[in-house]
Amino acid sequence: MNAQCSPIAGELVDSNPFFAPVAYNRVDDLLSEFTFKKNKINSFSENLIKEMDEVSGYFGNYYAKKNNGNYPPRLEYLTNKEGAIKSLEAEYWQKIINLTGVLDIMPEKRRAELNKQISEYETIEFNRDNIQATVISLLTDREKFFAERVDGVFRALSGNHVTNQPEGFSKRMILEYVNDGHIYYGNYTKKGYLHDLRVIVRKFAGLPNDSSYNTTNDLIRTANRVTGQWMSIDGGHIRLRVYKKGTAHVEINPEMAWKLNNVLAYLYPTAIPPRFREKPKKQAKEFKLMEKPLPSEVIVFLTQCTRISYNSIEFKTYGVNQYIIDEAAEVLKQIGGVKTTEETVRGSHWVTYSFDYPVDSIIDEIVQTGEIPHYKSYQFYPTPENIAKEAIEIAEIGETDQCLEPSAGIGGLADFMPKDRTLCVEISELHSKILKEKGFTVVNGDFIELAEKTNKRFDRIVMNPPYSEGRWKAHIEAASKLLNENGKLVAVLPASAKDKELLKGFKHTYSPVYDNEFSSTSISVVIVKIE
Repeated sequence: MNAQCSPIAGELVDSNPFFAPVAYNRVDDLLSEFTFKKNKINSFSENLIKEMDEVSGYFGNYYAKKNNGNYPPRLEYLTNKEGAIKSLEAEYWQKIINLTGVLDIMPEKRRAELNKQISEYETIEFNRDNIQATVISLLTDREKFFAERVDGVFRALSGNHVTNQPEGFSKRMILEYVNDGHIYYGNYTKKGYLHDLRVIVRKFAGLPNDSSYNTTNDLIRTANRVTGQWMSIDGGHIRLRVYKKGTAHVEINPEMAWKLNNVLAYLYPTAIPPRFREKPKKQAKEFKLMEKPLPSEVIVFLTQCTRISYNSIEFKTYGVNQYIIDEAAEVLKQIGGVKTTEETVRGSHWVTYSFDYPVDSIIDEIVQTGEIPHYKSYQFYPTPENIAKEAIEIAEIGETDQCLEPSAGIGGLADFMPKDRTLCVEISELHSKILKEKGFTVVNGDFIELAEKTNKRFDRIVMNPPYSEGRWKAHIEAASKLLNENGKLVAVLPASAKDKELLKGFKHTYSPVYDNEFSSTSISVVIVKIE
């Protein structure tokens, strides 16, 4: 806190885009606040001593009378302006340090030294020159701080110095006793270092900061729900597997590990061979980066703040952040849940979502993968019940007709089709598992690819294909080739398709247009029967 450097103007920035810049106008604001309070301290101290000097003893006598003869501190001590200013300087140095963001990346030892300097009022004078010099010094050292913290986490979790494990973060780490917290390393448990690793990875990945140690602890407890199986966390950048005896395995996605290894190489340039510091040429099969990872708090909430029965989930909302409640509710709706009850029992507000299939294994799947299918990626817009029933009625499914639903989702259309004679095709693995739990025969894969390979033919095909980039046209054409003679195809399509001849040689019959029937989108649709 005593580095010297020439002053700067405008915005304090660093050439490394990994770190956020520090707004210099905020430094100006803090300096103005400090100066105002410092002047107030000087004025207060001088005026109080002058006014109270002759009579302050009487206040002390009364205090002593009521406190077993113990006199209060002398007025000179209570009005020591130098001490008060030291306290004020410590407060504002803390604000400046917080403004730089270095505490989030600083290794524990350095952080403790800095905190001690502030808490013991051992800071240097708070003025513009010292602020500029200190801030620039801290910003300059950020890469070093970050590297030291990464190194500390690596040593704690791997049990090795990087010179003894040249693979660095590319190698699986095995942690013992993550479930009981009895093994300590300095002030950290293994869980604490695992949390540090998560903070570092999330910062590199551009994910929101997950600063709560409790969330990491809760994730470990949640991993116990799927004991012995890999659980993806932090956007798919980390895999965690916990065993009953308390041992945990941790793996870093190769797409992230090589970046962390480059940080280690900042401190130990010759320790890690180049092959462990280069971006992988292909994505590892074990890891899948997520388009829309669920927040860790939501995953924890779904398993630890709920009561899961055969086909329902209950959770209480008292004391839970509304954002988490809303996100969890959205997850439950996307996997077919319907809110059936909402009541207050003994002062606690409970909400129940019901399902028409066993939901517990699906929750386990969400816990393991850390995500649900993103509706835009999979073009998953569940078919409203009224449109689904109308489409099925138009299809006129006979008692022996073999049926196909080529983009089944979680069964918006298939739920109204004969289960024993309907084949569902679904690209989402999670949605496929939901359909299987409902009792459908399911093929998990891309319908266009499957249509080119299959020899099966169907009497009735009912579908709500993906719309983006005109994909529905390819799906309609592929489906038409799977019809038996005299077969019928019924599809829910964008309203722009109405009255057009989509397939030559086929008769087309269109329904009226349906407006604003779908949630998550305002698209208008029409039902077409092709035969």
